[in-house]
Amino acid sequence: MSERPPELLKLAAEDADDLVLVAAQLQDAITMVGDLTYLPGGRRFVAVFNRFMWDGKGRDAEKPFWRCHAGLEVRSVLGAKIGGIPRDEPKGALELLTLSFAKASEDPEDPSGAITLVFAGGGAVRLDVECVEVYMRDYGEPWRTARRPSHPD
Repeated sequence: MSERPPELLKLAAEDADDLVLVAAQLQDAITMVGDLTYLPGGRRFVAVFNRFMWDGKGRDAEKPFWRCHAGLEVRSVLGAKIGGIPRDEPKGALELLTLSFAKASEDPEDPSGAITLVFAGGGAVRLDVECVEVYMRDYGEPWRTARRPSHPD
């Protein structure tokens, strides 16, 4: 059992396959409604999370467990739609389940589509994008947590 936290990550996604890797690292990350920001002038969406550091841990992993702060940036955003998230509660907590990408067309040359952030409880943020251009970066010092996220099978 290691007493040291996992290494901080810095990831980039340029296609749907890359996005799966970012989604896996952000699974069960916690954020507040007020930490989700669409910047239409900069064509970006940014969010801050408390990320559970799944790195190297399976479902039956032993303690210690770690969390760290992680930033997410999605570029080339053409529009954003929020559903099932109470925007009038900026301190409301959200748990990220996954990120997904759906192409806009069948044309293999067309990189546009929609990236969707799916939260527990049915909330979602849909980002219409010119292409997949996503960055995730851990920052700060990781901290111990006694609880490992769990989901019903």
